[in-house]
Amino acid sequence: MPLQFIFNKILKYNTFLEQWKITKTCPVFKSGQTNKITDYRPISILSNFSKAFEICIQNSLFHQVKHLISIAQHGFFLGRSTLTNLSSFLQGAYQAVNSGKQLDVINTDFFRAFDKLDHGLIAQKMYNMGFHRNLVDLFTSLLEWSYTIC
Repeated sequence: MPLQFIFNKILKYNTFLEQWKITKTCPVFKSGQTNKITDYRPISILSNFSKAFEICIQNSLFHQVKHLISIAQHGFFLGRSTLTNLSSFLQGAYQAVNSGKQLDVINTDFFRAFDKLDHGLIAQKMYNMGFHRNLVDLFTSLLEWSYTIC
């Protein structure tokens, strides 16, 4: 039960462990030319303890927010992915084309969107959604600083 003890201490003091903020970032080839850095994307590898804690928190909190997430959302839901999103889109597009309706499509790329979010704004939205101050402080602690080793 040592891990449960640590998890409980994190929750008690609303502070994420600095050691668990350390990530290892590895470049992963996307497509294109292997000699161009822009054809790679960074993948951050978290510690196993950090991931276990994240899963526990996610399992505990998801029921609080799932009613706020659109039913059309494919991320963050078990059994939904980019593949199910594409399948859903293609089905709707097929129906529109077959019935002679106009089909307009807008594609967006939220490149590094989460790197650009104001953490204070995220905290305020969490307060507004009814999250306890201690939990918001814990998330703020996690977002304050992370270390990367390559």
